[in-house]
Amino acid sequence: MAHLPLAFLNHTPGSALVVCFGMGTTYRSLLSWGIQTTAVELVPSVPRLFPYYHSDGAELMRSPLSRVVIDDGRRYLERTSEQYDVITIDPPPPVEAAARVCCIRRSFIRS
Repeated sequence: MAHLPLAFLNHTPGSALVVCFGMGTTYRSLLSWGIQTTAVELVPSVPRLFPYYHSDGAELMRSPLSRVVIDDGRRYLERTSEQYDVITIDPPPPVEAAARVCCIRRSFIRS
C-alpha cells in the first residue's frame, strides 16, 4: 500500500498521507522512506496501539516526520490545504463493505 506508489513516482517523494491508521503497517512503511508522513484516523485510541503491533512504534510516533490527525479521512481531504505526493488508504479486509465502496474524487488528484 506504500512502497509501490512511492517507487513509481516520476520524482523524489517528499510527503505521503495514509487514511485509516489500522495496525500502522502502511504508516510505518511510508515513514521508512524518510518522508513527511501524515495518518488520518477516525478513532483516537487506534494510533495509541501502534507500539503493541510494532516494537519501534513509539519511536516512530516521536519522529519529526510523523503526524497523526484524528478526523474523518474524507472530511480531512476536503478541508486540508496540504498536498501529498502519495495518498493511500489502509482499508479493512475486502469482505468488509467499507472497502468495496471506497471512492476517489478527481479533485484530490494532482496531475
